[in-house]
Amino acid sequence: MKIAHLSTWFTKNDKKSSGGQIEPADRKPTKNSISPASAFPDPETPKKLPTSTSADYTYTDVDVYRPSDRNFFVPEFCDRVFFFHEPTNKYDDKAILVTKRIDGTDPIGYLNKGKLRNMVTDWIDRGDTYQANVSSKDDQVQLQIFFWRDDDNDNDDDNESFDR
Repeated sequence: MKIAHLSTWFTKNDKKSSGGQIEPADRKPTKNSISPASAFPDPETPKKLPTSTSADYTYTDVDVYRPSDRNFFVPEFCDRVFFFHEPTNKYDDKAILVTKRIDGTDPIGYLNKGKLRNMVTDWIDRGDTYQANVSSKDDQVQLQIFFWRDDDNDNDDDNESFDR
């Protein structure tokens, strides 16, 4: 599987250290900053979905398409997930793969076609910040997604391919 674009838990201003680890760039916190401590909760604490009053957009109960012809990773409730372009997908060259890991491994499924998938595509292409978590995994994996528009990426809304 070839991954065309790494999702941005870290934004485009972040840098790689010589050890191959991604480190946040030196910058002052903004309203869009997500606390790294919230990404690694205490294992003794019951799992609870994050909340945000500062997100520019919030989507809940977003279905993840899991084709039956592939084996997908089974996520846990509240797991953090990441989005990747999958241009080599034989069914849809604009597919957005949902994975458990920031390196693109442990695929969970795909975002369904539509306005939200177009929004995710635009968001990761611009390097804007988002956070997605598993909100349900009973019969259908569902996500909760927060989007923050990074101030340095603000541009004319006419260039966006999604409708609000």
